Amino acid sequence: MSGTARETVTRVLKQLSDDGYIRSEGRELVIVKQRAFVE
Repeated sequence: MSGTARETVTRVLKQLSDDGYIRSEGRELVIVKQRAFVE
């Protein structure tokens, strides 16, 4: 996401988290639905 505004990145990460694709563990992001990212 280079060249992307911080607000946009924050919004996209929040949406992915709300949809259950990722979760945060401290300073790390964990991909919960890995197959969704491959397809």
